Amino acid sequence: MSRIQLYFSVLPWWMWLIALFACLAFLICFFALTPRNARISVALAVMIVWIELGRWISLGLVQAFAKTTYILPVIFVGCLALISNSPKRRTSPLVLMIPIAGIIALIWIIPRSTQIDLILHLMQIVTCFSAIFVAKLCWSEEQTRRILMGLIIGYTITLLIPFSQLLINPGSAFAIGLNRFAPFKSNPNQIGPIFIISCVFGVYLFLASEKPKMRFWGIGLLAASVSMGLLTGSRTVVYIQAMILIPAAFKIIKRPVLAVTGVFLIVVLVVVLIIQSAQSVQQTRLTNLQTARFELQYNYLKNIMKNPLIGFGTMTAGEASDEWVYGSHAHNSYLQSATFAGIPYTLILMTPSAIALFAGLRLWQIRRIYPDLSNRYFFASVLLLGLLLVGLTTSLLYYPTFSASFMHTWLVAWLISSWQSNRRNEPIELSNHTY
Repeated sequence: MSRIQLYFSVLPWWMWLIALFACLAFLICFFALTPRNARISVALAVMIVWIELGRWISLGLVQAFAKTTYILPVIFVGCLALISNSPKRRTSPLVLMIPIAGIIALIWIIPRSTQIDLILHLMQIVTCFSAIFVAKLCWSEEQTRRILMGLIIGYTITLLIPFSQLLINPGSAFAIGLNRFAPFKSNPNQIGPIFIISCVFGVYLFLASEKPKMRFWGIGLLAASVSMGLLTGSRTVVYIQAMILIPAAFKIIKRPVLAVTGVFLIVVLVVVLIIQSAQSVQQTRLTNLQTARFELQYNYLKNIMKNPLIGFGTMTAGEASDEWVYGSHAHNSYLQSATFAGIPYTLILMTPSAIALFAGLRLWQIRRIYPDLSNRYFFASVLLLGLLLVGLTTSLLYYPTFSASFMHTWLVAWLISSWQSNRRNEPIELSNHTY
């Protein structure tokens, strides 16, 4: 039984009805009281925090409430983007492959899926459309900055939740027996993408901002995300963060004052945090590449080939084979989606992601034409690559209750649409005086 099923079965229906009305009242008040220019930024920040509150199990009813109602702020953000008066970029048909594939898959898995699986898949389609609507707004420079700032604020607030337990009560922030950073009884692998995304945003703020306070914000975000990423003991998180920091280092080297200041502060913060808590972490995990996931994923692949075109719906590979002994999910987003709805469905999902990486490369190649945008699209491409690599070791990339799913679709839509605008000889971004 999934955790969402558990919450719906334990709590009475009238509590969920009260929670629903409370959410709707909050969103209506938010719309009425927030200045129009700040709505999309604040809404995105609230959405990120709301979704990620579902990670922290020890928060009790707060976590259960966030986990089961996360779709409401996602819909709200999509509606705000849809009714916005700002210029909207034309959406490439390549981007629409993602939700269209989801709709087709939803039809053919209906006879073979449980009610909760169908609801989650429908929510994933809604999340995709919401992310695409937000990406359409990333045409004007002003709206793009607002969207980025909303996401950065959201992940900063989210990062403060595990950071608070690490500072206040570091002993309880580690999973007993695993000796890995698991604040509020969270899963270290599931909170890893929060640290990866925050790491990218921290580097972006540090390099792209001219204001000192924004650079210090970036340094703090980077130091906190890297240090907590190390403490999770997750090889995926640590290796991907290293991959992100390597290209960033080449950019920092070109700016010596930033390099010296930033590196010194980052080293001090990281060392202090690690010394405080490193004795509790299995650091040997980071250098030991032995894992049972390869055999696990091989078993998944064998079972997928028994029904490669339409998958198994709700059925896991374990239900399709007596050889299954490891668990109920593949620790791989692509194998998980192929098990769920077949290899063609998975290839359709992966194609826009590959095209988006190519689009990011093309946008980087014309950076001399748009020097002010080079950092933005460079780090968008790096973040997308990081999320795709996360998909190789976790099943959350196409799972709607994680903010990484929204971020993935938004990045794909933004990069492809920007590249298509350049091919049509349209401006990649409209300056404030253009419209």
